[in-house]
Amino acid sequence: MPDDSLPDTWYKVRPNDYTGSGYDRGHIAPPADRTRNQANNHTTFLISNMMLQVPELNRSV
Repeated sequence: MPDDSLPDTWYKVRPNDYTGSGYDRGHIAPPADRTRNQANNHTTFLISNMMLQVPELNRSV
């Protein structure tokens, strides 16, 4: 989901911005690393924690 905490003057990436691009959106900080509480885990699903990745990198070990 979009990160509404970013400054208003910044472009906020939306979920459909990269649809059909051939890239996956991968976590920078994975959810499994942020399990101390639900609020911390929830922030890993913000688009500001996503990085475009080629499928071969994101879908396998």
